[in-house]
Amino acid sequence: MQIKLGKSTAPVLEIVGHYAQKENENDVFSGKEQEVLVLPSLKKELPHRVYVGCGEPEKVTAQVMRVCFAQAWQKAKGYAKSQVQVLLPPMEQEQAASLAAAAAQGISLAGYAFAGYHKEASESAPVEVWLDFSEESVCSVELHDIQNAVEEALRVARAMNTVRPLVQRAPNDIYPETLAAFARQQGETYGIEVKVLEPEQMQALDMNGLLCVGRGTSHAPRLIVMRYRGAQDAPVFGLVGKGITCDTGGYCIKGKDSMPYIKGDMAGAATVMAVILAAAANKCKVNLTAVIPTAENVIDGDSYKPGDVITMMNRMTVEVLNTDCEGRMILADAITYLLEQEQASSCIDIATLTGLAGSTFGSLYTPIFASDEHFYNDFCCAAKNSSEDFWRMPLDERYQSYVKGDIADLKNMAGAGTISAAVFLQQFTQGKPWIHLDIAATAIQYPVVHPYAQDAPSGVAVRTIYEMLKQIEDKAGENK
Repeated sequence: MQIKLGKSTAPVLEIVGHYAQKENENDVFSGKEQEVLVLPSLKKELPHRVYVGCGEPEKVTAQVMRVCFAQAWQKAKGYAKSQVQVLLPPMEQEQAASLAAAAAQGISLAGYAFAGYHKEASESAPVEVWLDFSEESVCSVELHDIQNAVEEALRVARAMNTVRPLVQRAPNDIYPETLAAFARQQGETYGIEVKVLEPEQMQALDMNGLLCVGRGTSHAPRLIVMRYRGAQDAPVFGLVGKGITCDTGGYCIKGKDSMPYIKGDMAGAATVMAVILAAAANKCKVNLTAVIPTAENVIDGDSYKPGDVITMMNRMTVEVLNTDCEGRMILADAITYLLEQEQASSCIDIATLTGLAGSTFGSLYTPIFASDEHFYNDFCCAAKNSSEDFWRMPLDERYQSYVKGDIADLKNMAGAGTISAAVFLQQFTQGKPWIHLDIAATAIQYPVVHPYAQDAPSGVAVRTIYEMLKQIEDKAGENK
């Protein structure tokens, strides 16, 4: 899909945005938020038309536009064969750039589709989408400001769409080696330095948490390090993403109902990749390092076992009570690596970590844990601007006793599962500003919260963390 500003010369489909109008019993379309009316054309020379409601004009926001035009695309995509004209409703000058950018981003995200592995691969010509404004709004805004905002938002969407297939690809297709190869490929494309540590190098660093989880498979674990440097002397903002490409649960094997989803346990890795690709594509003036520990957690005679005691990279010992609590084992070593080897000043880790997160919040809110109030407040400001939903969970010191081990420093399973998993990770953060996001139920949403995440990984937290980076960039510019 290509999205451009302007008018299509020969649209086969028109998507027209409208604000809400006063309803009466004869209305077939009133413009209510996310209301869609499809009017197929019976004449070849006339385009199909889709009307989408954007709600009341005084209440319209970027998120409203993102959601409404994503919804319109979901309803209209069957008619989108070549050129599509999108007509946005009138917008106030100060809002025009952000509203147009959000509408374009909603269409781009909703336009994503996983190609799959079908024998007969369907090839279709790329769709051109032209984004235009009503006459009332064109004369009151600077077109280049809108152009810049749209292009920036689309680069973020493209970064998300680039990594979304990783979460859906089969585990015999995506495993540590191929995930590392993908990272290297993207590094070349986006100008990002990529380093991949193999088992011998991880052994030299005593990264036994990651090594033990990936021990029982022919696809040995990897540690992927992606570095983007857009600011000469600025501190390094650190990200860690869980990259378990196949999670059977190991010897604590999952139940049959969970088995269809074991390939999606690397959504955290995809998330941090998307963030660093977006930052590089938009040439953000920040320094960013993403560390991705990746492994398969499967059963073999050499797999790690309940009862094992593992010495982690930071020299703490962990008693393994449950081999299906493997995520915290690999994340702990990755956090240590990020802070010690990459000298990151802060860390956000993202992981599909606990099923209890979904039992608590469903697919609406992502649980967030934060050790530093300023860091948390910056994240909340970015989340508000991005219209993503998070809910803060406690890091009460009394939970420390939950993860204290009997025969080792720590144990890898405890009560209050979502909280104790975060408290476990906190032991490896060295007092640095740290945030943990448990995206177990929001990375792939059931039920779907927004139409741009329909039948696809949601990309949750990408826009928020990207916005956080933009805030860092803006503050640096103000201090010069």
